[in-house]
Amino acid sequence: MSSPGTYRNAPITSVALAVEVLAWAIGIAFLLYAPTALPQFSFAKPNMLWASFAGLVLVLAYLIGLRLKNRAMNRFGEAGMLPGMVPGVSSWRTTTRFLLLRHGLGLAIIALAGPQMGTRVEEIKAKGVDVVVAVDVSNSMMAEDLKPNRMEVAKRALAQLIDRMGGDRLGIVVFAGQAYTQMPITADRSAAKLFLGTLGPGMVERQGTAIGAAIEQAARSFGEDAAKARPSL
Repeated sequence: MSSPGTYRNAPITSVALAVEVLAWAIGIAFLLYAPTALPQFSFAKPNMLWASFAGLVLVLAYLIGLRLKNRAMNRFGEAGMLPGMVPGVSSWRTTTRFLLLRHGLGLAIIALAGPQMGTRVEEIKAKGVDVVVAVDVSNSMMAEDLKPNRMEVAKRALAQLIDRMGGDRLGIVVFAGQAYTQMPITADRSAAKLFLGTLGPGMVERQGTAIGAAIEQAARSFGEDAAKARPSL
């Protein structure tokens, strides 16, 4: 038995070991049953879990340290005088701090192992073509020979094209008396629809129908690796 004023080794050892065994039992049971109960669960870095054995070393070092402290205090004074000389000794407060530290470290190791939920990561290579659409934004596009007008019909057709893009990429060139790139080639459908909403007469100050300039601008939009790309009017 421990002397008054020293740490109570037997109860502390029992509690520390009981909590340690319980923690390992929960961890091992989870690792054994997780593949069946949670097939979508995995660790990004499972090798990090080997660091959990450091917890056993900490528990052993802590218990040995308490025994050494008790021996030192017993050499420091007689048993009856120790409670008055070292009134701050508290076995349960010390044990609680250690258990929080030890199992906090255990949780940190689990976090470093990268627990994650989900299916496996699979890299998919999308195949498609690069398309650049040249859109006439001159005032003539407001003609109502197509209802409600040519511009709205062109925008609806382009919206349908965006919805059917799949793995293709799209760029938009606007032109009237001159041409410029309104949207660089992108696979982002949301961005394409955002740019589509801004199309309208007045985007190009100089009026006219510079189809040749539009084709040249569309051709310049393609990169060197766009062998299967094509401009569209």
